Amino acid sequence: MVKIYVLQHCGSMEDVEDTLQDGLYKFMKFYEKNGFDQVDKLENYIFSICKNSWLKELEKRQKIKQSGKFIVEELEDDRFALKEKYRKEALLDIIENNIELLSNKCQEVLNYRRNGLTCNEIAELLNLKNGQIAKDKHYRCKERLRELIKKDKAYRDIINDE
Repeated sequence: MVKIYVLQHCGSMEDVEDTLQDGLYKFMKFYEKNGFDQVDKLENYIFSICKNSWLKELEKRQKIKQSGKFIVEELEDDRFALKEKYRKEALLDIIENNIELLSNKCQEVLNYRRNGLTCNEIAELLNLKNGQIAKDKHYRCKERLRELIKKDKAYRDIINDE
């Protein structure tokens, strides 16, 4: 009965032997402590001990499998995070390298905006007529930077790597 049950519930012959041995051991411990006077139900009693033992083993295996899956998912998340970190650092390097190719005026405008200055403040610092002119200048410089970045081999390598 134990053999059929274990084999039908994801077990192997080795599992049958282990389960039967565990069940008999538990029965002997119970018998030594409490005795057993229902001899005609002995087979059913031992089977139920073995069945419970096997169900506990299956539950333990399932928990191990789930924790293993969780660890794999965490490792994949770590790998993704590292890849994203590398990607962001590489993009920042590409931006910095290409900013240097812009005119000094464009570099100033982009750096001022990066530091949080408003277009009116930038216009004042660069002696421009008003904030709208600084805003237009910022837009044109940003577009020029985008064009340079798109032509950059390192940028294309990152894009193609994804």
